[in-house]
Amino acid sequence: MGTSTSHRSPVTAEWDRVRELYLTPNPAPGEIVGRIVAALDDAARQRLHDAAVVRCLDSVLAGSADLAEGRSQLVPAQETGSAALDLAGRLRRQAADRIGADHVASVTGTLALDAIPPTVVAALGPTPAWYELPAETVTARYGRYTTEQDLSVLTGEFCAQDFDRVFRYFVTRDLADHVGEAAAPTVTAAARLVDRVGEFCQARGRPPGLRRVEQDLQEMARLPEEQRSRALDPLVASMIREGLAGLAGG
Repeated sequence: MGTSTSHRSPVTAEWDRVRELYLTPNPAPGEIVGRIVAALDDAARQRLHDAAVVRCLDSVLAGSADLAEGRSQLVPAQETGSAALDLAGRLRRQAADRIGADHVASVTGTLALDAIPPTVVAALGPTPAWYELPAETVTARYGRYTTEQDLSVLTGEFCAQDFDRVFRYFVTRDLADHVGEAAAPTVTAAARLVDRVGEFCQARGRPPGLRRVEQDLQEMARLPEEQRSRALDPLVASMIREGLAGLAGG
């Protein structure tokens, strides 16, 4: 896998079945996603929960615990003019710094980094003016996932946002070769197809049963930094496997 869309999908019968859909008028996003899941080999599936992805989820969870327990403080909108965007940017940088320091950078890690800001924004609640929320409100709303024992909800949101970006990547790297054909007669239609795939993953990408690991997540989020990723690793692997199975059900 490469970050550039010039890196096409493997030449296999399974990936050929994915590409066939780009020759079909109005392919269903769920069918595209299901065929991509079927085309992923073991190595590709393992990359979806690699060390960089784990560090991204760790940043999302530890950020809530730090705010809830007073180990971190948001000051009024110092960087972007929005406390929500400041928090999102801070958590993304923390994850990126750890990925760099630990020498575990990857394509899937880059996609997971990009899933952090929308996870934070979505976690702040369905308000049209989230970007105007004061620092104390952002702190309370994001910290509540720890205080109200809801880190599993935050984890599910991250997983959905991550799958959104992963499957957009998978589609985009092949779809460019098929603009002008049935599924994507124009560049605008191709972009809309990619959006539909992402929206499908956001709607269906939360693994079932995360509530059962809530106490584990609460304990992991409070561990020292050097221990958290090791503790999260098997949980993230299981979460990705279950999420892929759900997406495959289309």
